[in-house]
Amino acid sequence: MGRLTLEDVTKFLISFDNFLKKPTHIGLIGGAALLIFKIRPSTHDIDIVFFDKGGLAESSHFLEDYSKVNEVEIQYGMSGRFASMLINEDMFKHSKVVPGIEETFFHTYKFRNLHIHILEPKYFALVKVEAASKGGPHLEDAINIIKHFGVKRGDMVSAYKEYKAEIEIIPQMTEFFNTLMEECYHGPFDIRMHV
Repeated sequence: MGRLTLEDVTKFLISFDNFLKKPTHIGLIGGAALLIFKIRPSTHDIDIVFFDKGGLAESSHFLEDYSKVNEVEIQYGMSGRFASMLINEDMFKHSKVVPGIEETFFHTYKFRNLHIHILEPKYFALVKVEAASKGGPHLEDAINIIKHFGVKRGDMVSAYKEYKAEIEIIPQMTEFFNTLMEECYHGPFDIRMHV
């Protein structure tokens, strides 16, 4: 499966909306979301999370079929800890809206039945830091998210504390977070001073 462009992701979202029979809320995470904001030129897959089991159950066959027919890797599942983070107020102030998607009052990309939420930038950057700590070139994405949206240092620190309260943070994540802070804010974040 090759690299996906914004056009490929848009085609998928429109097809998904056409398939749905009732309103379904998803979170678009990973590279596909970065494409929408032109932070990255391509991605290798589409990562989505569902907010309810009914939406997941209704959609799973479509997602499997679409993936096979179009040779697109689609990762999907339930939202879990992402649910409370999928609030995208800051992101939509800077967004270039994908053709066919309109911005609504609730800061959601809304089709006829498909409602797409994207992580708030500070949380999105942390998700990328976590992914980098488990292997992969995700730290550059986190840096680009912070720079693109102008996320303030204090917001990143408070988001890290929230994130730490939600999950058990592995030591590598703290190391990657410090690298991120040095790169974006020219100084490390010492977790011992902020416990």
